[in-house]
Amino acid sequence: MKTSKLVLLLLVCFFSSIAKAQEKLFEDLSYKQALKKSSAFKKPVLLFYEMEDNEKWNETIPKALSKPDIARLINDRFISIKVSLESKDRIILQDMVSQKVPFSLYFLDEEGSLLPFLKSPMPVTMDSVIKYGLKTYQNRALVQQIEKTYFDKGNKNIEDLKKLIQAKTDLGLDTKLLLTEFINLLPPDSFNTGSVRFLMRQSPAFGSNAYQKAVNNPNFSEAWWPMSLQERVDINQRIIKKSTNIAITNRDVNYMKRIVQFARFTCNTEKDKLYAERTVLMNYYLHTGDTVRYMEIAAVFNDDYAAVASKQAGIKTTTDSTGAIDPEIPERLRQLNIPRAVGVPVRSPQAIYLNSAANYFYRIDREKQYLQRAVNWAAQSVALYPDYMNRHTYALLLYRLGNKEQAIEMESLAIKNANEKQLSIASKWEPILQKMKDGAAIN
Repeated sequence: MKTSKLVLLLLVCFFSSIAKAQEKLFEDLSYKQALKKSSAFKKPVLLFYEMEDNEKWNETIPKALSKPDIARLINDRFISIKVSLESKDRIILQDMVSQKVPFSLYFLDEEGSLLPFLKSPMPVTMDSVIKYGLKTYQNRALVQQIEKTYFDKGNKNIEDLKKLIQAKTDLGLDTKLLLTEFINLLPPDSFNTGSVRFLMRQSPAFGSNAYQKAVNNPNFSEAWWPMSLQERVDINQRIIKKSTNIAITNRDVNYMKRIVQFARFTCNTEKDKLYAERTVLMNYYLHTGDTVRYMEIAAVFNDDYAAVASKQAGIKTTTDSTGAIDPEIPERLRQLNIPRAVGVPVRSPQAIYLNSAANYFYRIDREKQYLQRAVNWAAQSVALYPDYMNRHTYALLLYRLGNKEQAIEMESLAIKNANEKQLSIASKWEPILQKMKDGAAIN
């Protein structure tokens, strides 16, 4: 009897520890708050980004992370947050999460720089991914210490310096100081094609000493153009991203405008130039908190994006239900001229982006200046791939604009789809549907 009570007690303690670990797994912090805490405690950020196309995955990963050993490691060594399907941080992190990583787990330093992630042809374990993220963060600290040692010693070697620069580049660390040291240490007669190519492969910030030294070198063309087109594109993209981050950190509008000109210069057609210009401006205003200017540019960008995505997918606008790809849409919603996809819909990055864009505007456009356009983006997302998440966004927008009955129908469909997939998110939306029916305000 005593033995059975002891076993029972141990089981209770074991499952209680799991529940406690799961409860504490993710901190109730925004992305920016997590970075501040990361800086204060000198810990990397572990960010779990919920997937719009796999709610089961969103439930499975936290459970796997909650295993006692893994949860203990996370709680002790990381600042961990979750970016939920309805988080307003999703639009901010879109560029980062376009990179597919194991288990949708992203590791960041205190400045928000993405740490290199584990790449392996073999299936990886949760434990190995977590430990690799921690090891990478520790390696960055080690490289920074090696850099300090390098500057402290008197005898400096150019090859050692190049290895140190490459190590910092591979770890995503700032190399500005080291690149300046490289330029100063390198004899003028040794600044050849290979040296210029080495500098450019470090993606120096636009306008920096290293950048100017490379592009103004007589050997630049000989160094630059033999590289593959894809490598040159990648280098330019990294330069734009790195430079934009500097402008954001310093809130330097003038520098941001120079980056815009550089971004346009890297493109051939006016269409591509405009795309590059808008993405730089959107990134800058979004991360500096200027939502008014962000919305001005993003609204036009999203309109064009939706039009291109619709054209590529063969979407047409019609009230005729014949051949409609989404037969679940009730007659009341057909009256809204919902766009329909011609052919079989396939989940696409375009559908996910338009849903995220519409959801973000739903959250920040309190003056309702752009909400009708956001409704159109949500509708296009549904046309590209009708699913529970974009139908939910569509319903929220319809309701805020006063289309109560249509919103109720669409939210009911969203819940129905989620229930069919046995997703727990359906229970979170039931109270929202009831508020719609009651005519109550929805936050």
